[in-house]
Amino acid sequence: LWGPRVAGANAVFAAVPAGSNEQQIFRATYTPGAPGMPPALSNAAVLAPPSSTSVVEWAPTIAADNSFLVLVVGFPLPRNLALSVSTGGGAFGAATPIAALNTATDETDPYLVGRPAKALYFGRESATGAMEIHRSAVTGGASPQFAAPIRASLACPMANCGTPVVPTNEGLLHFGTWAAGGFDPTVREAVLSVGGGAVSTSGIVDHPELGAHYPSWISDDGCEVLLGGGGISQVADVAYARRAPK
Repeated sequence: LWGPRVAGANAVFAAVPAGSNEQQIFRATYTPGAPGMPPALSNAAVLAPPSSTSVVEWAPTIAADNSFLVLVVGFPLPRNLALSVSTGGGAFGAATPIAALNTATDETDPYLVGRPAKALYFGRESATGAMEIHRSAVTGGASPQFAAPIRASLACPMANCGTPVVPTNEGLLHFGTWAAGGFDPTVREAVLSVGGGAVSTSGIVDHPELGAHYPSWISDDGCEVLLGGGGISQVADVAYARRAPK
């Protein structure tokens, strides 16, 4: 399982259906928990399209108004980012590659920010093989256009930094970091600053209380997170955490 990302009452994630060996895109109902209780996901069903039986898909993210999805396609590597636009009635069209964002290296783990969407954060493999975080400005509403991405200036604590999640005000960046040789992430947080053609970070904070997870969603106030597990994740690896406002 990979994800989930949340937009209102909708959650999207990638998982391998029972009896299958190919990861596909699911949509589920997201229900916030009562005070002190975790949220719930229910009514999960494969979203096809953009899922297909001939391509591996994962790491979906959905616009706040449900007008489009961005997801990852491609296996084996490199992975690429693709767009699926709403066709009405809760349905989506086939995924098409986003030429403005894809390169010959690996692009993955997209995360849409804003109401309406104003930015897409994602991970991209560098020339040296390290995962780095990038931001692409998004315009065009339900017919999104993606600007040339800008690499975030980030003092990565380990060899790789990716799986970015960012609240609507773009004031914080939560991300996963992991050593070379395998995906065994832990969670970090940094102050995020976007402006003047640059994306910068400062004040990195470790979150050892979140364990061996990566962030998959963050609430608008930055106080709630959903987390996925490292390696080959199972449903039981999804976790929820909440903190008091800073």
